[in-house]
Amino acid sequence: MKIKTEQDLSCNEIEVIIKYPQKDKQVNRIIDFLQSFDMQIKCAGDNVEQMINILDIYYIENVDKKTFVYLENAVYRTDFRLYQLKDKLRAYDFV
Repeated sequence: MKIKTEQDLSCNEIEVIIKYPQKDKQVNRIIDFLQSFDMQIKCAGDNVEQMINILDIYYIENVDKKTFVYLENAVYRTDFRLYQLKDKLRAYDFV
């Protein structure tokens, strides 16, 4: 696999182009990873609502019918149920 980068000052956002001879499992995994890069879930911490990037999540657990999202140095509560997060994050290889 070759990776090329190019700075274009006229761009307003990052654009990723994937060229492949045949769409296979590896290409699909790359696409899934890139899509997960900006995937976020709504959480609450210190009485403030925050959007947490799924790539920053270490693990998620449910205690006393409350769902908690653990990051490296923080813990947030979310209103999502564990089964909802499982369905939402399944496409991003989140286990």
